[in-house]
Amino acid sequence: MAEIRVENVSKAYKGEKIINGVSFEVNRGELLSLLGPSGAGKTTLLKIIAGLVRPDAGNIFFDGASVLNVPVEKRGAVLVFQDYLLFPHMTVEQNIAFGLRMAGVPENKRRKAVLEMLALVDMKGYEHKYPHELSGGQKQRVALARALAVKPRVLLLDEPFSNLDPRLRESMREFTRDLQRRMEITTILVTHDWEEALMVSDRIAVLINGSIKQVGTPEEVYFRPASLEVAEFLGEKKNYVKGRVKDGVFSCPLGDFPAPQAVDGLYTAVIRPEHVRISPGVEISGWTVHDVRFAGGCIYYKVMKEGLFLLCLASNDVIHRPGERVDVSVDFSKAMLFETSFD
Repeated sequence: MAEIRVENVSKAYKGEKIINGVSFEVNRGELLSLLGPSGAGKTTLLKIIAGLVRPDAGNIFFDGASVLNVPVEKRGAVLVFQDYLLFPHMTVEQNIAFGLRMAGVPENKRRKAVLEMLALVDMKGYEHKYPHELSGGQKQRVALARALAVKPRVLLLDEPFSNLDPRLRESMREFTRDLQRRMEITTILVTHDWEEALMVSDRIAVLINGSIKQVGTPEEVYFRPASLEVAEFLGEKKNYVKGRVKDGVFSCPLGDFPAPQAVDGLYTAVIRPEHVRISPGVEISGWTVHDVRFAGGCIYYKVMKEGLFLLCLASNDVIHRPGERVDVSVDFSKAMLFETSFD
């Protein structure tokens, strides 16, 4: 396993900058997710680290040594794509052994390594199957086995679960994360799925419009996003409430709330639905249920008061109906304040 350092990397295509001065580090044995929307430059950056694309500027270091001029096959990094890219005319055994054969590993050692990989990814008995005979999850396991068979220093995963159905995706996330931990292999996972990144990562690097906006643990980027841009990307549903801070108090349509760390000025408060509750008789009364979205273990409500809408989360033990009057409680200590300007 290797420590990775990406230093001031930039890349442009046809005059359009795709990666813009990106820098971050991945610790030995760590799983870091490159998280960002489609078109953010995640796959391009992963290919630069793998050596498939050369940057216009910057450098890539493995264990403190530049690999910028090291050929792809000698970097010790393997890349697993979302489409698996298994050879359709080869059996599972032949697919897994492919990299070893290209490296000139003797047949008896290749066979032993293949058997070890099949056991590692729970695919014993499938060695003579062809890719078209496998499920999506099984293909993904074979792709991982083929990548790991060559004992890489770095594992690069490009949206590896995006082609799987939701249940299988969750299963493969857990499997891959467990495998990565057991092997202690330094791994970079590219994903646009913020929930996936939160669940599997040691740390997350948020990449938006070709620039790193924040690097931190899942808890840090979720609870303490570095900017409104990052906060907007993490989490599907949020409330945005504009107001003003003066003398350590944030005043907004919801009321006055302490904001001792904020300097005087205009702010947008970002409040997640789980921090807004329907609570009889507390804090803010006189709301009307506008919409109800049942989500099994919980219910999302949109409530309205004097033209202001709030999304809130409630348990499913009591179901409120549209038009019903309710009281709302806001845990403003969990709100995220970002300086802003009003239109």
